[in-house]
Amino acid sequence: MKRENYTPFILGAIVLVAAFFRLYDVPNRALMGNETVRDAVVGLVGARELQLPVTGPFSSLGAFTFGPWYWYHLIASYWIFPTPYAAWYMLAFMSLLFVVVLFGIGLVIGGPILGLVAAFLAAIAPNQLTAATHLTQPNLLFFYTAFIFFLVVLTAKSTHPSRWVFTMLGAAFGIAVNFHFQAINLAVAVIAMFVFRKSLRFIWHLLLGFFVVNIPLLVFQLLNHWHTLRMVVYTMVHMDGLIYVPNSWKIYVFQFWPDLWANQFGLPIWVGVVFGAVASAVILRMIMKKQQVLMRLSVLIFFVMFVALRYYKGERFFSYYNFFTPWLFVFAAVPLAWGLQAKHIAVRLVTIGVLLAYTMSVLPKDIAMLAPSEFTLAMKNAVAIIKAEYEGKSVVIHNCLAKNLYRDFTLTFLLGIEGRVGKDGAKLGFTKGGCEYPGSAEGLLESSKYASEELQKMELMDFTAAPEAAILENHWFPLTLEVMYDTEVKWWYKEKP
Repeated sequence: MKRENYTPFILGAIVLVAAFFRLYDVPNRALMGNETVRDAVVGLVGARELQLPVTGPFSSLGAFTFGPWYWYHLIASYWIFPTPYAAWYMLAFMSLLFVVVLFGIGLVIGGPILGLVAAFLAAIAPNQLTAATHLTQPNLLFFYTAFIFFLVVLTAKSTHPSRWVFTMLGAAFGIAVNFHFQAINLAVAVIAMFVFRKSLRFIWHLLLGFFVVNIPLLVFQLLNHWHTLRMVVYTMVHMDGLIYVPNSWKIYVFQFWPDLWANQFGLPIWVGVVFGAVASAVILRMIMKKQQVLMRLSVLIFFVMFVALRYYKGERFFSYYNFFTPWLFVFAAVPLAWGLQAKHIAVRLVTIGVLLAYTMSVLPKDIAMLAPSEFTLAMKNAVAIIKAEYEGKSVVIHNCLAKNLYRDFTLTFLLGIEGRVGKDGAKLGFTKGGCEYPGSAEGLLESSKYASEELQKMELMDFTAAPEAAILENHWFPLTLEVMYDTEVKWWYKEKP
């Protein structure tokens, strides 16, 4: 059997491994917190109420929101997967698709061996497994960036590409930008593709795809005096005054990039630096050959984005650079694919040894990630206690001064998916937060603020008998799934930006 005939079986095995590490025990491994649970609630309520927002989550950089396509993915996940944890399953499946698309990129650029190695690295990389359980919009960029990369090299290679491929490329680019505005840097890939082809044919199809997916965001701008555009421009113009980040070529090249490269593959920094140097040398040797035009195009795109982001003045969180990830995995796969296809058996054996050593180094981390989240289990245990204490009744978790939202949001979500949250339910609130017990004017004695010994151990107060005015006066506010949804999605109804 020819080598190419083994490719589907090897790819299938890689996908199975990737699926196991991503889909195993999702309900207990799901990383919960105020932002992740908030996002899941938007998907859950939006799907249930058949609502599609026109704007997305707030940025941590400035007073603006991203586009709504992240919400659309979450809402669609609850239509597709019949489980309260649909949002996390969607994230895991998108991570799995990222592995498959990486194979496609490698296949187009350098053949099946390159594709298989890139897919294998992504299947077991600890960073990817973390991203598959942490629900946040930058983690969906992995798939869309890879898909854009794939369509760019596929179109560059094809002599007669379909106009609909350009439409898909424009739509994928538009959705990626909706997820995180840093993805605008992927315009470099789109422009490079047209330059490479020396033709603007079908550019209108690409622009059509980009325009259609941005209609909801455009509607939001038209209804709110171009709020997003104004605030993005303001943030970029006043970046120096808003935040200071040490920025130089020395820091960028010798500190940030070694950290980012090592983080992607779960390696010690010194190992990542050595491997990065080897990969760079092999890639440099390859692009000197005339037949390696697609590799040359890929390196050019990466290099332009690399230089452009040196001059970005904001904080450099690794998640902001997720759109670089497909290039990193493909570039890391290049020396390994070259070694596996070398003429000398010794080179092949050394390459296999490197792959085995990498697998053995990350496997303990991957296995450790299969363990349930301690916080998620603790919150589920708290839910079980609350359900037992208020059997057959609904409850409302009250939050104090927006503190400990990660705990209160998670409890509200876990109780809400079981139908145990109601506006007229028992009013509960944790003592840790700074808000006082809402008075004793109505017979609420300090000694009776806990409904049971179990709730006292949890420091969860019951002030159901307290008047609403006393609760509000002491800075408590009720949390329901609908309140969480409206706060995140409908904020502009009241603020009118």
